[in-house]
Amino acid sequence: MKSTYCHWMLNTCYAYADPMGIGKRIAAARDAKGWSQGKLAEAVGKGQTTVSSWERERTEPTREDVVRIASKLGIPLADIEDVLSDKSAPMGRTMPVLSWVSAGHVHDIASVQDLEEVDHITVSSLPPGEYFATKVKGDSMDRVSPEDSTVIVNVKDRDLVSGLSYLFSLRGETTYKMYQGKPVARLEPYSTNPSNKTIFLNGDKDWSVIGRVVRSFIDL
Repeated sequence: MKSTYCHWMLNTCYAYADPMGIGKRIAAARDAKGWSQGKLAEAVGKGQTTVSSWERERTEPTREDVVRIASKLGIPLADIEDVLSDKSAPMGRTMPVLSWVSAGHVHDIASVQDLEEVDHITVSSLPPGEYFATKVKGDSMDRVSPEDSTVIVNVKDRDLVSGLSYLFSLRGETTYKMYQGKPVARLEPYSTNPSNKTIFLNGDKDWSVIGRVVRSFIDL
């Protein structure tokens, strides 16, 4: 289904697919004004990567950001705030809980065999994506995810960004590491155990990204 949104100051209309979240509204209004992400970022005092993250709905701007964006783009504040208010309500997302071994073979949730037979959990306040949960084995990331903690993995977020943590399949085995792209591509532990070593990829093709780890928690 397509809807039409008209920019009241620019006298411009554009189509969008429902539902239209904050990021999509920002992107549509920015395009209508003829601005690049970089120009909007400069106008609101943010980095281009932050604006990109908003528009891809990986992160959400604060109310102060929204006020500034609306002012710079000439959008009525309510056009964004009504979405912000709607999204502030807790929204649960149900996902399968996979074993550590099975997690290393996930390409998408539809590829999981016997999906109805595995346990499921519901997690609130997640951005759009496709998720599963798994319990961490090992202590290579124990500063943020001790062994047996549960991590939430978005399999739709596989674009590697330095400093973010991902689940990888490395020669068929599941590994949880922080990615660093410079000066050389590598997977780094974030651990209290000095025996955990950095994995240098060195052109190794026997690895793949399962998804980005977006949350970690442990039951007490």
